[in-house]
Amino acid sequence: MNLQIALAVLPDAVAIRDTLEQSRAWMASLGENHWLLPFQLEWIVQKIGAGEFWMVRMNGQIAGEFRLIHSDPDFWGEDDGDCLYFHTFSIRREFAGQNLGSQVLDWVKGYARSLGKRYLRLDTPAKNPLLNAYYKNAGFSGVAQMPLRGIEWTLFQFELGIAH
Repeated sequence: MNLQIALAVLPDAVAIRDTLEQSRAWMASLGENHWLLPFQLEWIVQKIGAGEFWMVRMNGQIAGEFRLIHSDPDFWGEDDGDCLYFHTFSIRREFAGQNLGSQVLDWVKGYARSLGKRYLRLDTPAKNPLLNAYYKNAGFSGVAQMPLRGIEWTLFQFELGIAH
């Protein structure tokens, strides 16, 4: 499989929404409802404009997407610029089971290192044991749990080995 990751552009907005909505419906079918509201196209367009959304393609087909942001004060408070934050990761169901998640995480870790970041951080619902185990197996350490917007979250970080 040929993995391509590139910054999203405005024509990707509908595909991003469709991918997120597919994942939201799938997670809800499993009883996981941390994405309670439908994703709005206006929000996606705004995040594309801010350079946050990235597209994941396999052999030229849209396979998923994710966001990278440089600060996340809602979950993590203020930081000194040493961190990159990984959000809104979604893989289309037809690409599930192909080890795509770990390939994307490896790419994101390398990208964060290239920016001189010390940590890659993310959050996930604390009540989702499979997702929590997934990130632990990917080398992330759980550093805290916190409530936000009615959900208990686990905060994970991966040390990138960049000394500051």
